Amino acid sequence: MAYQLRYVCDMNIRFTNKLKILFTLIFFLGLNQLNFAVVATEGGYSNKTSVFQGETLKFYISTSSTSYQIKIYKLGENAGLIFTSSSIQGGLQYIPPDAYKNGSNWAKSFEIVIPNDWEPGVYRAVFPVSGVQYENSGEIIFAVKTPNLGSFSKIAVILTVNNWNAYNNFGGKSLYNYNSTNSQKAIKVSFDRPFTFSSISDFHNWTEKLINWFVTENVVAEYITNVDLYQDPNLLSNYDVVIDVGHDEYVTLPERNQVQNFVNNGGRLMILSGNTYWWQVRLENNGRTMVGYKDPYKDPELGVNDKVVTTRWYDYPLYNPETKLTGVTFREGGVVNNKDDGTLLKSKGYGDFAVYNSHYWVYNGTGLKDGDEFGYDASIVGVEVDGNDFTWQNGIPTVTGKDQVPVNFRILGLSPAANKADYQYGHAVMGLYYNKNGGAVFTASTMNWAKGLPNDADVQKITHNVLTQFLKNTFPPEIISWSPGVTVPKTINKESVFINDRNNISLSNPSLNFHINAADPGGGTINYFWKINGNKVNNSDSSDFVFNNTVPPGVYTVTAFVYNSTDTSQITWKVTTDNPVTYYTVSGTLVYDNISASLLLNVTVTLTPVNNGNSFTSITDTNGNYSFNNVLPGNYNLSASSSNQFPVNYVNATDALLVARY
Repeated sequence: MAYQLRYVCDMNIRFTNKLKILFTLIFFLGLNQLNFAVVATEGGYSNKTSVFQGETLKFYISTSSTSYQIKIYKLGENAGLIFTSSSIQGGLQYIPPDAYKNGSNWAKSFEIVIPNDWEPGVYRAVFPVSGVQYENSGEIIFAVKTPNLGSFSKIAVILTVNNWNAYNNFGGKSLYNYNSTNSQKAIKVSFDRPFTFSSISDFHNWTEKLINWFVTENVVAEYITNVDLYQDPNLLSNYDVVIDVGHDEYVTLPERNQVQNFVNNGGRLMILSGNTYWWQVRLENNGRTMVGYKDPYKDPELGVNDKVVTTRWYDYPLYNPETKLTGVTFREGGVVNNKDDGTLLKSKGYGDFAVYNSHYWVYNGTGLKDGDEFGYDASIVGVEVDGNDFTWQNGIPTVTGKDQVPVNFRILGLSPAANKADYQYGHAVMGLYYNKNGGAVFTASTMNWAKGLPNDADVQKITHNVLTQFLKNTFPPEIISWSPGVTVPKTINKESVFINDRNNISLSNPSLNFHINAADPGGGTINYFWKINGNKVNNSDSSDFVFNNTVPPGVYTVTAFVYNSTDTSQITWKVTTDNPVTYYTVSGTLVYDNISASLLLNVTVTLTPVNNGNSFTSITDTNGNYSFNNVLPGNYNLSASSSNQFPVNYVNATDALLVARY
């Protein structure tokens, strides 16, 4: 991490009068003409952003302390101080011209061979700056990996170091005009320089919160970087679940291809990030220099190797929109709760998700219903968010497939966003899709999702559900559409919308038809059954069900269940009936001339509906009498069972009194 530039022209040498005159002359000729450093700062960097156990990690430190120690802490599981170096000679190191692209070229301060017993994870090396002790010290973040990738955990979390580098203006420039000298951005930026506080804040704002949440969930993960994904094309073959958190805006073609292949081959990707996969960049110099022209016409690869031109993924000449993988894009998203320009601030009611398709397993255990909102206190929607093009169908947002968004992408949450890319108005779109090979992608589509992990129960539960199901690698059938459902107006996140309401279904007609359209994510066989008020309905093993209005007035819970070989999905309606119903008492006597009357005692007589409905049971008295109360109109089968066999008659229960003679 780098701190405020200081000690300008403090060369740590004694100037003679002649040297002072010469230095002053050179200074006034212009700093750009100098071939030696004239500005010093405090900070540090390492020669790698991730390192294997047994490899050597080198540190390059500039500090005003005359002597100091480096302390290394493990984050997350088994967190704490694990290493303290011996005393290191301190001193300031100077920033050479063009350090932003060529690196700081500092002298090595310390190196360490990573012990084999250091667990895979994220580590923080700290050192003092400006005489302040370690609690306010400089820091270097790095990942430790096991050579046997995937042996410690089948979960890989990506450290978005490309993003840290893109926003880092140490040495005068970043890939942005706003924080670059002369408001002129760089086209190349180096990893061989300290990360500024603002650039490394990506890690502390989002990734570190995920790491801490893992501890509460007893989850262990391995950590990799964008650079690792560039250098090792087979890295993800070692993992089952990959998690992208925070802000993964800059990716190389090798990384993009590897993640796409991972999902295509059955891997599961959790995108807890916003503005994801917006720019293509290249890496050079063994991964230590990042190239981002951001303008295809300035990139020398245009017309030479178009597929590596550094521009937006959807743009010319790539035409490879990120939506093919992520299902969402910043073009359809935008900005929420941006305090810098006052865009859709939390104080005005923005920054949470509205729930849709709440019957999906993602929401299990949350109690959330369609139209509910969650995540407001933590402002989980912001600052940059991704969305997609959708239409409303019967109160349900449904993707159009524009920009190669997978047509089976299911929208689970929405939040309005101010879009300054292509449109004035967009949405953050939380959602999920599967592919035929067992791959799955869940996207929260917001940078701030991880801010809900410390204290927001809904964010915690949703993240838990997704991670658990992705590790389990089995998925319940999707209930894609259904009927009945009424669309009701509602204001959500300052928007006037119509939502699909299944909790206020009114039944006044003789019957109501229920239907669900479902599919198995893996293309397997699915089965059905239905329940009314928790009681399974006979003969209900299809996607359709008829609710006959032959029940007492009241509120009834109708639930459809769809199951495959491993999991079950369900969807529920609340049905209010208001049609007066006539009930009957069905009674009769078993008469059999060839046996004694004593054999007619304690015979079980059952009245079973021909179609859907409840069965009735009665036990005969000494004279063979039986009776059923509160029988609904309909057609029934009558059967008797005892040590003797009795024939079955077809009975119409609309008769008030029946005498069954055999």
